[in-house]
Amino acid sequence: MTNNKKWQAAIAIIVVLAIIVIDQIIKIEVKTSMTLHESIRITDWFYILYIENNGMAWGMSIMPKIMLSLFRFVAIFVIGWYIARQILRGARVIYIVLLSMLLAGAAGNLIDCMFWSIGCGNLAGYSPHTAPPRSASIWATALLPAPVTLW
Repeated sequence: MTNNKKWQAAIAIIVVLAIIVIDQIIKIEVKTSMTLHESIRITDWFYILYIENNGMAWGMSIMPKIMLSLFRFVAIFVIGWYIARQILRGARVIYIVLLSMLLAGAAGNLIDCMFWSIGCGNLAGYSPHTAPPRSASIWATALLPAPVTLW
């Protein structure tokens, strides 16, 4: 492996790890300092909104959670394999970075499914009797215009 390919591989790993760490820090901060459905206005078009959902985005549940988790695991493997293949083929760095961001999102979803919905249901100080519904993911940010986030 040439130095350029090693550099691209290092960039990919750094991007994936940085995004996962930042994502989890934000989730811990939101889960411990905000109440469900609370939002913080950053700008006119950017809000931090704390919601929980069961299943996939927008609460969709089209398959059992175990199947969704297996799909996520396979997606992570395939995306990682594809990134390695693109690095060996000499793809542009920006493409490797974008693929790494996709991989970080997929890995973050698997972490959310495994850790947040099972291990941290009581993280925000809820008692077991008043705990919110279990969730497969926590949306910490909503990059939607204000009228859309108020649905």
